[in-house]
Amino acid sequence: MYEFNCIHCGILYKLYEVENNRYRCWICGNVLYPSHIDLISDSSFDRICTESFSLSEGETPMFEHEDLTKNVGCKRLLIKNESMNPTGSFKDRGSVFEIVKAIQYGKKEIVLASTGNMAASMAAYCAYANLICNIYMPKSTSINKIKQIEAYGAFIRQINGNYNDCLKRAEIFAENWKDQVFLAGDYFWRMIGMMSLGFELIKYRPDVVFVPYGNGNLLYSIYLAFKSRENMYSKMPTFIAVEAERNNTDASAVDVQEPLQKYGVFKILDETNGFILKVKDNDIRKAKDQLAKKGLFLELGGALSYAGALKTYVDKNSIVICIGSGSGFKDL
Repeated sequence: MYEFNCIHCGILYKLYEVENNRYRCWICGNVLYPSHIDLISDSSFDRICTESFSLSEGETPMFEHEDLTKNVGCKRLLIKNESMNPTGSFKDRGSVFEIVKAIQYGKKEIVLASTGNMAASMAAYCAYANLICNIYMPKSTSINKIKQIEAYGAFIRQINGNYNDCLKRAEIFAENWKDQVFLAGDYFWRMIGMMSLGFELIKYRPDVVFVPYGNGNLLYSIYLAFKSRENMYSKMPTFIAVEAERNNTDASAVDVQEPLQKYGVFKILDETNGFILKVKDNDIRKAKDQLAKKGLFLELGGALSYAGALKTYVDKNSIVICIGSGSGFKDL
């Protein structure tokens, strides 16, 4: 039986207490985290998913160009090109695992809140699994992402408000229909699925990893993977969470006012001597253009981590990895 805990107030929960969409602490309302880093290994993750289904997510290429390395001033700059996942973003890694859990629990529908990429991903995997997909998203969502989601046949509910407003609506929907609806999103099941990205980074032995902040789930997932494989390298890398400087940023994929995983992020940054780095929209655009001029086309949110690397001093002998989280075709 798995155990999860609330980092904020320290309460421990058993798996059976949180199966029916109870992904938050009953006391403080913050999201729960796996209490053991070996909750699931990369090999068992592969086995569970391939026994059910897969759209060939993961194992994405690493992009490298000497001019980009010179721009950052490090020994080696690597950009993990997550735009090569089936629906064009890193979200597919977590979506496949959430669908596996939904099927195991006998659910017929999925509900989630999203700024676009997670919605597109879950819509695709729901289509493949013959599940109904219900999505709450802001009216400001990119038309490109909306068209992609509609193509998969999902039901979209656009509301006046931001991501956090959508999240409240999705959680209420899931609570009202918990016997048949699985609540998807930046909770622990997605976190476990996205650990696969961290496993793919370990072999490069990075000194610094720049990750787009958003809800913080991706950063925490990568950290868990490294933590579970500490015997494979000499030290934990420094993690830097990069976010857009202002609310309502044009980098809509990371436009989150109250990150779900903020307490987990604070824990990671404290442990690895990392920090939160804010980047202006103009600097994100310049970073996106630099990448495109070298052959890598990412959306603004996908270029955010590279923009952060450009704004930060890194040791000239360091190996730096930036997560290129989503395709440029997502938000033209």
